[in-house]
Order: sequence, then structure tokens, then C-alpha cells
Amino acid sequence: MGKAFKRIPCPLCSYGAFSDADLEAHKGHAHPGAGAAVGPSVVAQAPPPPPVAAAPIPIPEPEPAPQAVAAEAPPSQPAGHPALKVPEADDSFWVDDKVVRLLHTVGRISGKGDVVNVLLVGPKGTGKTSLPKEFAAANRRPFFTVHCQLIAERDDWWGSKELSLEKGTYFEKAAFLDAVETPGCVILLDEANRTHPENLNALFGFLEQRRRQC
Repeated sequence: MGKAFKRIPCPLCSYGAFSDADLEAHKGHAHPGAGAAVGPSVVAQAPPPPPVAAAPIPIPEPEPAPQAVAAEAPPSQPAGHPALKVPEADDSFWVDDKVVRLLHTVGRISGKGDVVNVLLVGPKGTGKTSLPKEFAAANRRPFFTVHCQLIAERDDWWGSKELSLEKGTYFEKAAFLDAVETPGCVILLDEANRTHPENLNALFGFLEQRRRQC
């Protein structure tokens, strides 16, 4: 028997060449451009990047349950005359900075418990009547207007003695007296020059520095 033939393995595939010339021919046809056979190479790979700690995802805190918030209640209406009440502010009313500073000073002095008299003068339609009302509204104070042209006698300021079968003799207090006795009340003496001077004499005790009725 003939001598056993040992094939030459192709380094690039499972083909067994019959000779060196056959192996070169095989690589030229089956593996063109592969070049000379090389042993297995080791490719140095970059080490994997270190693990990055994931940033914690912020968990929003649960919103608190809605609570009923009580709005700041305006001061209670005075228990006297029904005309004594805190007026509503007029959003369209405007005053300049000088007047605002003056009213701020008046409010600060009045807040200490002192009575402040303010004389308002000016042409018709300049807001003399509206200004004290807006001051009362802005400071949440009761407001009362006295139409001085309707004061016919001194008793119209304070009140008068009355007689009835049910009560007998009693004193009927005027609304102006209720306003004077109400703390923080803003009182407007409207058209004070249109009443008789003798009627104004009854107010001297309140308009002077001592603030006392003689």
C-alpha cells in the first residue's frame, strides 16, 4: 500500500491542502487579500468605563391636602347707627403721592388713639367728599357723613329728650354721637360752612386740642 498522505490545514478555514502549492492556491482563491497566515492576535481593548452612579430621581413630595384658609375678616360693623359701616373702596379713585403721604401720617397718628382734624379745601369736583371715604375704606374703618346743611339746631348733633307712653322720658341719641363714640371712625362734616355758626359752636369742644365737650 502506498504511503498515507497528510494534508496541510488552512489557517483561515477548515480546508486541508494537499501541498504547499495547493495551500497557496487555495488562499488565493478562497481568501484573497488575506496575505500570509498569521497567528491569533490579541487586540487590547479599552477597559470598560467605570460604572456611573445613576443620579437619584427626585420624587416629588405629595402636595398637602387643600385646607380652608379663612380670609381676614373685616372689623365687625359698629352696633350703633346703621349708617356706621366700613365703605367699599373705589378702584378708580386716585390721589397723588403727596396726599398719600399726608393720609399715611394722619392714619399713624390716629392709630395711637389721637383725634386728627383735617380741613379739605378745593374747587367743586376735586374729591373732597370722596377722599375721607376712600381713606376709611383703605384702612377698614367705619365711616359716617354729617350733612351739615341739614343741622337746624344744636340738638341735631347729639340728640334730644323724648317722651312716650312706653318709655316715659328718655334721651334719643343722634347718629353723630354714635359716630363720635365709635373708635377709629372717620367722620365727614360735609359742607360745614352751610350751617348756622351757632350750630357749629356745639363742636368747639371736639375740634379743639382738649377734645372735650364743655
